[in-house]
Amino acid sequence: PSKLETYISAINDQAETSTASSAASAAVTAQIACDFLNQGDFVQAIQVLVASALGLKLDKFQDMIRTGEVQDNETFEELGGNSFIGMKLIGTMRGSLGAAPAVFKLLTEPLTKFMKEAEQVL
Repeated sequence: PSKLETYISAINDQAETSTASSAASAAVTAQIACDFLNQGDFVQAIQVLVASALGLKLDKFQDMIRTGEVQDNETFEELGGNSFIGMKLIGTMRGSLGAAPAVFKLLTEPLTKFMKEAEQVL
């Protein structure tokens, strides 16, 4: 399998494994996001972190975006996030990717707009 397929498999396995510790899971997700960032794939790096924060498998989240299941006007909270998870996500983005839009943008703007802004920040 390609490196990308290996990453996606690791993320999907991590999403299914309830026995993995939260800290270990977050560390794996952050490392995968960093690897995507280092490859210049900002979109995948952001999607990895957002999907993980929402408790979704990466491929499921990408399918939701591709099929329009994630509407252009839906917020992070409408998709299952909350302010605590949002704060953790922004912290993880800043720690692993080096930058992130402000947390209020994540909580008040549509998620698709937030992810586009995150790409521009990187």
